[in-house]
Amino acid sequence: MTENSGRQCIFCDHPANSYEHIFPDWINKIFPPGKIGPVASISTQVVIGNDDATNQKTFPANKLAQLTAKIVCCCCNGGWMGDMEGRASQLLPPSLLGHDATFDPEEQIFIAAWATKIAMLGETIMEYADSFTRDDRWLVRKQRRPPLHAMVYLAIYGGPNIGTAYFRSLGDITKDGEPLTNLYVHTIQIGRLIIQVRGFPTIPLSQNSSLKQLREARFIEIPIFPPVESCKWPPNFRFDDKALGIYTSGGKEPPVPPPGIALNLPEPTPQPESTLPESGVP
Repeated sequence: MTENSGRQCIFCDHPANSYEHIFPDWINKIFPPGKIGPVASISTQVVIGNDDATNQKTFPANKLAQLTAKIVCCCCNGGWMGDMEGRASQLLPPSLLGHDATFDPEEQIFIAAWATKIAMLGETIMEYADSFTRDDRWLVRKQRRPPLHAMVYLAIYGGPNIGTAYFRSLGDITKDGEPLTNLYVHTIQIGRLIIQVRGFPTIPLSQNSSLKQLREARFIEIPIFPPVESCKWPPNFRFDDKALGIYTSGGKEPPVPPPGIALNLPEPTPQPESTLPESGVP
């Protein structure tokens, strides 16, 4: 358990006077320790020119289920955050168990915001809170959506380690040998469902054509932010542990698509400018 007395809530200006779980309590009812095995993990990988720069913490599943940190306020924890978890607990369980699901654009934005909230909590608990600004957290709190520099994808885990895990990686994007921007990759695994939040904190992709290609989802994942007209989950490819390790580190060598898998994906659904401002802080 992490103490953070004297600090502000990461989502607003109130004192951080409430403990928050990195993974919500309702998930423990679906994957109790006796069901998922003796060990689950929460880890962070910091990869900036050094693949060995890794800080990993592993907890028994029953301790992970109780892992909290005093990084939010009572108003956020008992208000909008609780509302999000209430909806997530109704929407996501079939996917966590590996069942087919279809999400409309509004549901995609909600899932993307929910995953971004977990990423914000996770990197703060791991004391590497530099992927998101306070403006970004304001957007999640007030508008229930990720910042525009973020992309969010869904994938499916097909391996034997059904648990709960969080991974974080950082890297650099270069063009012609010159640094272009930083890349962050947050990966959340809950049961069979994998959600990845990745992006570029310094450059909105809409402003840089050389980065737009990185919006294109590979066959191994399905985009949900920016949302598409209809998201049918899961994709055809199922991650094993080796492939998941590459994916969580932002690896440049994703698995080769099996024969017959179509790579064409639906275009993002246009969103009104009024709902997607560049910054949420007046």
